[in-house]
Amino acid sequence: MPAPLDVLVVSDDPLARGGLLALLGADPTVTVLAASGTDDVDPTVIVDVILWDLGPSPDQAGEPETVGARPTLALVGDPAGARTARSAGATGILGRALDQEKLVAGLHAVAAGLVVVTSELADVALGEQREVDDAGLEPLTGREQEVLALLAEGLANRDVALALAISESTAKFHVRSILSKLGAATRTEAVVRAMRAGLLEL
Repeated sequence: MPAPLDVLVVSDDPLARGGLLALLGADPTVTVLAASGTDDVDPTVIVDVILWDLGPSPDQAGEPETVGARPTLALVGDPAGARTARSAGATGILGRALDQEKLVAGLHAVAAGLVVVTSELADVALGEQREVDDAGLEPLTGREQEVLALLAEGLANRDVALALAISESTAKFHVRSILSKLGAATRTEAVVRAMRAGLLEL
């Protein structure tokens, strides 16, 4: 098992911080190194990813100095919060009502360099209209949907193969097919396009 992600939890709401700590503390793939309000963030703390909770209203949310300098997953309450998080440099933007599995998956994806945005916030968070329409795409097979979901978690072809009990060459075939159907040049672009089209949601 790879080393757990080191996470900095930032929220000006102590109750929200406590809830996030409880969610993350039960997962062995995540280690919370620090939790603080936005004004108390230590810029010298080295972490793999920042988890930034903006609270229900972005007008009341402070902005950690480290956002943008490190991979950041922002939790927002509405489209205005998504715009604030995007402007600050967050590469992951999800709604605040998350369960542990989706939260941890989002952290791992952002730490791996992927753009993570829930479908309902994609247009706002990415600052543009969806580039693709579900009706205009060649449909993905059930297996390709499974592979796509694993790509969104940052898994390599070998790990995709292990997770689905298929050969690595078969995993590569599915990845190539997904890239072709989505008109994407890279795995990251495929994940972003799928999210914009509503084909993938964390």
